[in-house]
Amino acid sequence: MARTPGKKPPLVPRPQSVSTDTNDIEDAKRKTIELIGTTETSHLENRRDLEFRMDFVLTTRNCHPGSIAKTIAVSALTMQRMMLEEDENFGDCLDAWAEAGMPVKLYRGRSRDHLIAIKEQAEAVNLPVLSTMDAQKRPKHNAACVICIFGPITKLHRIVKSLPPF
Repeated sequence: MARTPGKKPPLVPRPQSVSTDTNDIEDAKRKTIELIGTTETSHLENRRDLEFRMDFVLTTRNCHPGSIAKTIAVSALTMQRMMLEEDENFGDCLDAWAEAGMPVKLYRGRSRDHLIAIKEQAEAVNLPVLSTMDAQKRPKHNAACVICIFGPITKLHRIVKSLPPF
């Protein structure tokens, strides 16, 4: 179809890749609390305590116009424990967040230096990062070094590709 000079083609709405429904986000939060609550014994007294101690808040914005901010909140201490102990519920939490439009990438770095580089790059572009290197237990234990980055997946791939090989 030939374009008429001076006339813009009609706008075609871009398909939404993720849900912008706040109910989906609330469902993901509730599922996270349920999943963590089933195994949580050491750091938090009960599931209700978790709801009031959400000290790690993740927010990202879908790149589509008019989208709403996606926010998931969980306890940082609980997250670090789950990552260190490789709790099976941690993977389910990542899935729940992804379904609610919170893209999540979990990296098990080739070395501590590699993870530190990824973390610095992600923070430089304002992507929320959670790392087991920040945990109080075994901070220098290489085998326990895992990093979790929240945000647009394309941005994450660019970050990792831009790093030199370790």
